Amino acid sequence: MCFPPFFCRVRELNDKDKRLTKTLDYWLQKLKNAEDAIGTKDPREMSHEARKRQLANDVNQYAKEIEALGVLPAVEEVYEKMTLTKIAQELERTNQLMKKFSSVNKTAIDEHARVSQSLKVMDRKLKESVDSRQMHESTVQQLQAQRVDCIEHIFNTVNRNFVEIFSRFVPAGCGRLILQTTNDNADNDETTSNESDDSNRGPDRYVGLAVEVSFMASEGVRSELSALSGGQKTLVAIALIFAMQKYNPAPFYLFDEIDQALDSGHRKVVAKEIHALSESSQFLTITFRRELLEHADKYFGVRYQNTLSTIGPVSKEQAFDFVVDDTIRR
Repeated sequence: MCFPPFFCRVRELNDKDKRLTKTLDYWLQKLKNAEDAIGTKDPREMSHEARKRQLANDVNQYAKEIEALGVLPAVEEVYEKMTLTKIAQELERTNQLMKKFSSVNKTAIDEHARVSQSLKVMDRKLKESVDSRQMHESTVQQLQAQRVDCIEHIFNTVNRNFVEIFSRFVPAGCGRLILQTTNDNADNDETTSNESDDSNRGPDRYVGLAVEVSFMASEGVRSELSALSGGQKTLVAIALIFAMQKYNPAPFYLFDEIDQALDSGHRKVVAKEIHALSESSQFLTITFRRELLEHADKYFGVRYQNTLSTIGPVSKEQAFDFVVDDTIRR
């Protein structure tokens, strides 16, 4: 590939070579004529010696005029000791090399400038894209870290509430919540890739919630809900609902016979807990047991008459007449 500075320098030297060659040929021809004249004897014009002196003077004059042309640039010093034949051969070779550049695209310079400018624009856009991507990745990492902190904060709060409420439901037992992660399934793996390690630090590592409870101090902790009785499952479920309600209360709750599987003692504890939580939320409870009626503010009765069900407000005494205890059935 030929770069413009080199091409211009070669063209400049070529033009100068042509001028010097033309001048040199002129004086060489003069010198040749003088030498030919020296070798020619013409008795009709002058004597041999007079003719020789005249021609010698001409040669000296021509030499002075050649010197007056000036010194060639430093780049031409390599040709000073060359013979005329060698110089002519070198000139011919240079001319042949110049012919190779005759088909150079003159618009290549402009095209190169245009492409270079376009490349600069693309480089700038690429840098902007890289910076934007790094900013977005940093934002995503911050959001993921915030999600992890939020999940762990909510879990810790709900778990603390669950422990307190369950201890009131079952004073002789204990219970806690466990936040399950992907690491729980990889505990037995001997090798773990760096990529999986990075993903296990994000919010997606949380995969579920487990419960460990014990209803007697003498018995072990049970984490399988299928091993619990109906009443025990009910207490665990109610404790979990109340634990979440204390963290983020809902406007109202509708409980449909949640005390059906509970004994009298546990129904009283649940009723007290509902009464305590009713300061921040409203509880609508459907029951056939008297314990949940003790702390109620309003009572409504449902009657079935003439194939129709009707609902309306009733007094506390009427409400007690609607329900039955463990030994009396209506």
